[in-house]
Amino acid sequence: MSAQRIRQSVIANLFIQGCDIGVVQQFAGHKYPSSTERYRQDDVYRLQSAIELYHPIR
Repeated sequence: MSAQRIRQSVIANLFIQGCDIGVVQQFAGHKYPSSTERYRQDDVYRLQSAIELYHPIR
């Protein structure tokens, strides 16, 4: 476990908790919102839910 991995986890968890991208950007110290956007994992969770719901082998 490295300091960078912990930092990435904290930023990703802020998105999971529903924090606004501006708040997360300020917290992370990113100059550009696109840098912060990389930590958002909403699509991963939606995809996982869809797979669990519709996959023929359960």
